[in-house]
Amino acid sequence: QQQQQQQRLQKRCEELNIPLDVLGALATSCVLEEHDRLMSLDIPELRSLCEEKCINMARCYVREELVAALRQLQIWNLSPLAVLQAECRRTANHVVEQFMASSQRQGQALSKQELIEALRVATWGGTTKRGMLEERCERQGVELSRLESEKAAEELLAILEKMEKPNDIDLRSAFKKRGFAMNFRQSRDENVQELRQIVIWEHLSLSELRAVCKSRNLVLQGGFRRPELMQVLASETWAKYHIPVSKLSSVSIAFGLLDRISRWDAKTPEQLKTECTRNGLPCENVPNKDVAIKRLTDRAVWDNISNQDLREICEERKQKVRSTPHRSSGNRLEVSRIEREERRQLIEALLESIENEVWASKGIDVNRLPDRYVCESIYGGIERLESMSRTELEQEYEILGLPLEPNAKSEDLLHRMRSVLIWQDMPLEELQAECKARGVPTGGLVPALGVTNEEEKRAVLVERLLAGLCSETWERVGIPVSRLESYEHAIQVVEEWIAIEASPESYLRSEYSGLGLPPEGLTRSQLVVRLRQISIWSALELAELRRECWKQGVGSAVGGQRNDLIVRLAFKAWSPVPKEDYGYNYYQQQHHHQKPSAKPSRPGAGYQSGSKAQQPTAAQIQQHFSALGLPAKASCEDVRKAYRRLALEWHPDKNLERQQEAIVRFRAVKEAYEQLSLHFRTKPGARS
Repeated sequence: QQQQQQQRLQKRCEELNIPLDVLGALATSCVLEEHDRLMSLDIPELRSLCEEKCINMARCYVREELVAALRQLQIWNLSPLAVLQAECRRTANHVVEQFMASSQRQGQALSKQELIEALRVATWGGTTKRGMLEERCERQGVELSRLESEKAAEELLAILEKMEKPNDIDLRSAFKKRGFAMNFRQSRDENVQELRQIVIWEHLSLSELRAVCKSRNLVLQGGFRRPELMQVLASETWAKYHIPVSKLSSVSIAFGLLDRISRWDAKTPEQLKTECTRNGLPCENVPNKDVAIKRLTDRAVWDNISNQDLREICEERKQKVRSTPHRSSGNRLEVSRIEREERRQLIEALLESIENEVWASKGIDVNRLPDRYVCESIYGGIERLESMSRTELEQEYEILGLPLEPNAKSEDLLHRMRSVLIWQDMPLEELQAECKARGVPTGGLVPALGVTNEEEKRAVLVERLLAGLCSETWERVGIPVSRLESYEHAIQVVEEWIAIEASPESYLRSEYSGLGLPPEGLTRSQLVVRLRQISIWSALELAELRRECWKQGVGSAVGGQRNDLIVRLAFKAWSPVPKEDYGYNYYQQQHHHQKPSAKPSRPGAGYQSGSKAQQPTAAQIQQHFSALGLPAKASCEDVRKAYRRLALEWHPDKNLERQQEAIVRFRAVKEAYEQLSLHFRTKPGARS
């Protein structure tokens, strides 16, 4: 009976093409039982099983063929490894080669499952599981070769397929779970893409993850493993919002700070200024939104980090802490009190560092000024200047006693007045250092100017610094300040240029012909250009003027007087070379044979605009001199200096406690300066 059963088993195995000698009786029985079970299934169920086991039977609807394919797959699963290897060499060698090439496993033996997969592809077609995995990865935009393993790839694909359309809560939770900051400025779809990238990083091989960090210029240490590398990548996302997540006690605090930043980002600059003030932070009149948010973020971070971290930030900012409380070994309450006091002082020091940065942005160096109250006052003055209109700026500029050159830019005026505000409060030593740095002379104050005290010395140095600052602009518009006798002469040239621009054409022609030069055929613009040049020649020192004549090939034989040299230079520049009758003799004839003074007045000294201004009386002139505290013999330069000093002294913004008196005095000083300036411009032979 046993022999008959064996014969029936062999016969059935031959009918179903089951290798009994390879599998053995037990395994063969399992195959036959599975065959009987499969025969009881309908065709759709069989096709579903084939698809599940990656058997390519898409066009087959015959029961026997579907069962035979599933049966053959079970036979391979029960066959020994050597049998599978021999079968692959016989029927699936080309598939094995492709498999090994794609998986970069040259010279390594395939596992049993890989051999079965090769036989499956060779028998029924289709692709290997790795191939299908590569196709799935490609659809998700993932490179399989960069991942840690095929198992990691399966996990990654499962996560990516689930997160196609997450809601906002799930999206935020996913970022928080991984410790990454979610960009509130991005759209939802952009954040989904960013989260996908983070998930991919989690499944990369260690070498690929290191390469990602290096490509983003992140600092790595040799011993960093996957958790540390992911933490480095996470810290980069927080750094964009200036949140040092590694110094915080938890990621939840970081997300709380991020929520506050998102609310600040939605505010207007005016609202941010109010928020800064509420948090004890300095802020400009019109704050930069990003800068204001950065300051608010820093302030919020300081409240959530340790005292040690606060000390390190102070050291990074080179900010000194006024005093550090001594730690005692007392009870916990005492230690806690000391730590709170230390924390308060550290935060105060950091707030001062922000204030220093704000002041430095306006050119205020706290280390060069007496104290912080002075810095605050200067900063307020600069903010007031920056809020002024062009007209208000020009009116304020008049207080400095400097002429407003033609086409002066508002930026230049603002820069000069800002510098003066700072210089006025600098100690004498710092002013002298500033002069030295700018190449402005500081010697000869007492003998040359009669300066007797420190305040007067400071005023003179500020005046020289301002003139030096203006000279940079004046050089750009064509006034050779470095070649003139002094800064005062440069100021006079600028004043003459302004007067030339404001004078009518008839007056310009009269002035030009008064020098013995023919004005016929010249346009107004040509007259302006020539008279400007003449004003420069007039301001040159006599030796420098003679060098200019030599450079232009103009002889200076006839006495070498200033006016004669100027006329010769003018004829050389704009007319044929003058005959022997020209020059000093010709100039005398044109001026009714009046012998010029040793240092004649400048050609531009009498320029005035259109209508003739009303001349002040002698009594009014004396009254104006008295208003400026000057004697009647004072020069134009003395008037300018006195006006500048008194205007700054009685400016209403600097006398808030007695503002009404300051307004009256300021108007009187201003009127006196205007009238005396007119007096000097219209006075024949006025001193320059």
